[in-house]
Amino acid sequence: MLQGSFALGGAGLVAALAGCQSGSGDSSSGAATLKSLLPGDVPQRWTEVLAAVNTKLEADTGLRLDPEFISWTNYSEQEMLKFTTQEPFDSALEATWLNLAQLLSDGALADMTELWESGRFENLNATIDERMVEYAKYQGSLYTIPLVANFTSPPGFVIRQDLADKYGIGEITDYETLEKFLYDVKQKDPDLIPFGLDAGYVNNTVVPNPVALFNAQSWDDPAKCVQLLGTHFEGSDLTPVPFWEQPDILESLDRMRQYYLDGILNEDALTLDMSAVRSLFAQGRYASTTAGADGLTSPTFGPVADNVEGAAIAQVFPFTAGLDAVIPATFQAANNMVVPAYAETLEEVFEMMDWLSVQENHDLLSYGIEGEDWEATGEHSYEQISGYSFPAFAMSWRTPLERGLAGAVESDRAWVEWTRDFENFTADHLAGFYFDSSAVASEQAQVNAVFDEYVLPLYAGVKDVQPGLDEARSAMEDAGYETVVEEYRRQATDYLAGS
Repeated sequence: MLQGSFALGGAGLVAALAGCQSGSGDSSSGAATLKSLLPGDVPQRWTEVLAAVNTKLEADTGLRLDPEFISWTNYSEQEMLKFTTQEPFDSALEATWLNLAQLLSDGALADMTELWESGRFENLNATIDERMVEYAKYQGSLYTIPLVANFTSPPGFVIRQDLADKYGIGEITDYETLEKFLYDVKQKDPDLIPFGLDAGYVNNTVVPNPVALFNAQSWDDPAKCVQLLGTHFEGSDLTPVPFWEQPDILESLDRMRQYYLDGILNEDALTLDMSAVRSLFAQGRYASTTAGADGLTSPTFGPVADNVEGAAIAQVFPFTAGLDAVIPATFQAANNMVVPAYAETLEEVFEMMDWLSVQENHDLLSYGIEGEDWEATGEHSYEQISGYSFPAFAMSWRTPLERGLAGAVESDRAWVEWTRDFENFTADHLAGFYFDSSAVASEQAQVNAVFDEYVLPLYAGVKDVQPGLDEARSAMEDAGYETVVEEYRRQATDYLAGS
């Protein structure tokens, strides 16, 4: 997903946080109500499910839950604005691809270390792998609750397998075959757009970490984890190599531009959000789009079969080695729950998260009301019987509690199992490192703004590559790119020296 831009400098955010009060409120029943910020649209049947959740949550803990859903398009900006303006709330989805680095640098997040290590929240401790917790720590302290259904979930594809079969392609296992599929769609089913890209995944098209969707070299050799602003820090001395000097990325930029010109990609990727892309895929407008190995591929994209006769899906991951791939990972959870430093409800949030770490309660929020929204089909599987779909990745993901969807396509099931096997991953040399941008906050903000304006259009293929690169490089250097990169390198070097 897209690396979030940091719109506000550290000094402004810290000043805004001074003197803030608790973010919680009280319900008419007298129970403390926890307000959580979540991305996306309000789920179908949310009123019924939330009522059931709160009835049980209040009976068990004296708490109630009142999430605020914010569209994907606006979530990053709105969440940061709420932190800055002291708006009362108790928890939020946060991530490295949102505002996590900025919030950590600014001291804007509550320190969770003592509560995590207290032993009082046994269910929560038992359902989140301690290794993920250790890699989540910032300067030795824990400021996030990692939300994990697997050890990592690299970006991948969901494709219309019925089309691949119709074209005689069969299973897609390498980049050459993927590209053939995309062009076959364009030539043989011209009413379809071969690949639907949303704004959040533009950052995953060409820059490997350790894979990128359309970086053919990373498919064959997923070994390079590119870090800050497309910069790779090479060797023991962490020599910074900007994206405009990395041959595989340059080749991939040319490829993206050609795809755009050939009509392989949608033209509105920079403004289209994930919900819209998924809706268009379900309508049969796209032949492929992005999908992670998170267990959500079948329930999210399978409904295309209800709208398009004969439609079938498959999961494709950008590893030529397939399920035998072993890749480097930072083990920093893609999704986390955070609490504002000014909130007085950290303990209550832990109580709620501990409650959600019990199978029955996890299932109620994640899947809905049993018998109305879903039915168990085994100890770890379920059948969906309504349109309820909660963003569990933002609150209730717990690896040992996750159920697989009955009837999930085999490729989806296989990749989920792969991501839950720790042996398929090695620790990247910068695993566990978080960049504190406070010393270069002004430059960071300017460079991020330039990156969004000049670089992301290149990643989406909407600009001619060479003039676009020249323009982007000049703008980034003028904005302070080298200053930010050198500070990152200094901190990373110190981190490695002390690890």
